[in-house]
Amino acid sequence: IMAATGKGPGDWTLIVQLPPNFVADSKRIAYSEGYERQWDGGVGFYDADLDLFRTRLQPVISEVMSSATEDFRKANPAARVIQLDTSGAFEGHALGDNRTVRLAENDAGTGEPEWESTGRYGEWARTISLADQLGGTWDDAQENAHPNYWGQRALSECVTQALSWSGAATTLACTPVDGPLTSRGTPQMSVDAVPGEVGWQAQSKASADGRSYSPVSPATTYQEHLLAAVDAGARRPDETALGLLFAETLHPRGNRTGKHKIQIDERSDATGQQWKTQYTKTSGLAGYGEGLVVNLHPDFRGAQPGAEKLYRIWTTEKADFEYTNELLIKVVYDGETIRWGLNSADELFDARSANTMGLLLTEGGPWYQGLVNLWRS
Repeated sequence: IMAATGKGPGDWTLIVQLPPNFVADSKRIAYSEGYERQWDGGVGFYDADLDLFRTRLQPVISEVMSSATEDFRKANPAARVIQLDTSGAFEGHALGDNRTVRLAENDAGTGEPEWESTGRYGEWARTISLADQLGGTWDDAQENAHPNYWGQRALSECVTQALSWSGAATTLACTPVDGPLTSRGTPQMSVDAVPGEVGWQAQSKASADGRSYSPVSPATTYQEHLLAAVDAGARRPDETALGLLFAETLHPRGNRTGKHKIQIDERSDATGQQWKTQYTKTSGLAGYGEGLVVNLHPDFRGAQPGAEKLYRIWTTEKADFEYTNELLIKVVYDGETIRWGLNSADELFDARSANTMGLLLTEGGPWYQGLVNLWRS
């Protein structure tokens, strides 16, 4: 289309914006599960659904968009294409977040909203109105859960900064910065390069024993797996939760594997320090797989830059398995943010960079040197 109008690859930039997380997760939701959550908060979801949005649905949507972006890049190698991850753009401003003040409680009125009372500490997405769905106007019904005035202004600031990006990186992430409005009348936002490769970009790096791993159908490649995924829950040392750590064992043939135990241990990366058990569960695995969602707390409050913690995820005591799998995750506080990765990996990944990333170890295989997005299937 651009070529048909006489525009060359250097005359334009394509920005693919991955969607923001518009609703708080179960740890941050301000309203009790039940009718209060809809009537008072306009966010009528169960806790499990709120977490499903963050750990499954949103990553799948982003994965599809990322794959399409990569296809376009391959077909148009001379074009300037930037993928802009805004999944964290509404952090602290999502619907129902206990760190926000609802606009209705501030009597925002119908004119242009005032920043300090409605934007700086308010929600940046429209509440979900059942009345609009049942009998409201078409546009009101369509705009439920979409960015409101300040949400749109925040996203516009993300895009503006991405357009002026002069670095070599083509995958960027946008997050909010507290403070007064910019000279453009938009919330302050930070656009940074995503360090390393993430998501679909890392699939080409993932291999074990010379065999390639297919995220679409893992059961066709290996017999048993120990999986883990880290959610971008912690960005600063005062937010102690690393996020959701999803540990799962899978069996390809879908039959029961008997009793097994998944255990998660923590220690600082110091010589001679003992592992401290954080979580353990013994259960039977039925069907395709069983998932465990665990909140971990790598507490870096008061720590010096460079402080590290290790998490060991392992499984044993399984009736049909004759080996023990172990997965190691390193978490590092660099003075400003919390970064994580495989203990043996050369690169660490900023928690702001992605929603859910995967780490994988298989029977008899070495550590993966890359990250694999496990949610394509």
